[in-house]
Amino acid sequence: MSPFLSQQGAVHILFLIFVLVIALAFGGLWFVELQENEDAVSARKTAEFNLDAAEDELAFSRDYYRAVAKFAGGAIPTEMPQPTGENASAVDVAEKVISLSQRELDTMGERIDDPSTRPGDFRAAWEPIINRYQTLKGEIAQLKTEIERLKGEVAQRDTQIGSNTQSHQGELTRIQEEWEATKSTLNSQLDDLRNQNDSLSTQVRETQDENATEREKNNTERASLADKTEDLESKVRGMHSEQKIRRATQSPDGKVVGVDNRSGRCFIDVGSNDMLRRGTRFKVFEVGKGGAKTAKGWITVTNTMNGKSECAVEEGSVDAQDVIYNPIYDKNATVRFCIVGDLPGKYNKETAVRILGKLGAEVQGSVDIHTDFIVIGMRESEDADEVTDRDDYRNAQRWGVEMIRARDLQAFLQL
Repeated sequence: MSPFLSQQGAVHILFLIFVLVIALAFGGLWFVELQENEDAVSARKTAEFNLDAAEDELAFSRDYYRAVAKFAGGAIPTEMPQPTGENASAVDVAEKVISLSQRELDTMGERIDDPSTRPGDFRAAWEPIINRYQTLKGEIAQLKTEIERLKGEVAQRDTQIGSNTQSHQGELTRIQEEWEATKSTLNSQLDDLRNQNDSLSTQVRETQDENATEREKNNTERASLADKTEDLESKVRGMHSEQKIRRATQSPDGKVVGVDNRSGRCFIDVGSNDMLRRGTRFKVFEVGKGGAKTAKGWITVTNTMNGKSECAVEEGSVDAQDVIYNPIYDKNATVRFCIVGDLPGKYNKETAVRILGKLGAEVQGSVDIHTDFIVIGMRESEDADEVTDRDDYRNAQRWGVEMIRARDLQAFLQL
């Protein structure tokens, strides 16, 4: 036999064995399934029997629970809990019933006394109720005793109130009698005060009439004094006006009697006997036709002698017979000044007062009818009043005092 034929026979044998094994496997599976079906049918019958028994037992338990719950006073469910799965047991059903009872027990402590008290069962729940009942009985007995004691105190206080009422009634009667007496005295005093008031009213009217008469008299006198004051002020203005005219039209303070142009010096006809002092500064004028004056320059006194003085020519040119003028100097009288405000520039107010004093003038603290010149300066600070708003300025206007600007005065203060 060839090897090829031998191999082909072996394959056939193996295939036959494989088919037999498959047949045996399917047969075994069929037998096992048949056996399992029979076991399932038997188990189903057993389960149905157990279900019927459980339903009977559940109905019994439902009736029992309802009777017990009604007696215990707890909540009665409208429908008993039912098993929710094929494997649910009586324990599951009982646990749901027990949970209802536990909720009742959980809230019982809050409803009794202590929220932390939670009885374990209904028997234990009665213990705090009984204890609380006994405690309340003792407290009620104590309250009854306290009520009796308070009733006794109330009776004592009623007695005391009655006694006090009688005492207060007597005191009230005494006070009313004193009030009537005081009222009568006060009415009498009030009548006296009214009479005094009437008398005082009469005196006040008489005094008012006298005051009105006196006021009218004073007004008349004030008007007369105002007229006299106006007349005096008019006379003062006239006097100052005459002084201005005299200073402007009459003979000047002096004249130049000699000139030395090489040395820049000159001589004037005013000397020490005329109370002239060194340092006095004069303005020089040339007198033309008709008395017209033309300013020519400035001279300052350097030396004084009896009847004449030596001067230095500071500005311009000076010739003999020229006249000199200085409003500060008056050989026949003392010139009075009043400086209002501060003086600007080199010669402040303190310096000006000192120089004017040396030149023989008098500086007053305020303007009066004897003041010859008022020097108008600048206000001392931003908070100070304007110079033109001050009383000295108004009085100077009212009395006709001649006004000099600060820069015009400084020309006569140079030493």
